[in-house]
Amino acid sequence: MKPGDYVRTCEPAMGFAQGPHRDQHGDGQPREIPAGALCEIFSINRATGWVTVHFDLDDSGQKEPYRVEAIVEPDMLTMGTRPSLPPMIPEGAEFPE
Repeated sequence: MKPGDYVRTCEPAMGFAQGPHRDQHGDGQPREIPAGALCEIFSINRATGWVTVHFDLDDSGQKEPYRVEAIVEPDMLTMGTRPSLPPMIPEGAEFPE
């Protein structure tokens, strides 16, 4: 495992919401990452081996946090697959009317 890899949680994990503002967006509030969630590895502590993961929230709205950050033991994770992104629309592309 290395930063940038995608992993899945083997069990629920507690983390903290990250958003632009505490009162309006819940930044810093405890939030659970569900078991089986797809997360991106942000960093790995070389001394302890603990892994910092980011779980992007798909329910984020104007008044929601963007993601949850959690620090977990590596044995709580299994390798995942990077989500596929939609194809980019080339600049200057013509669209039918």
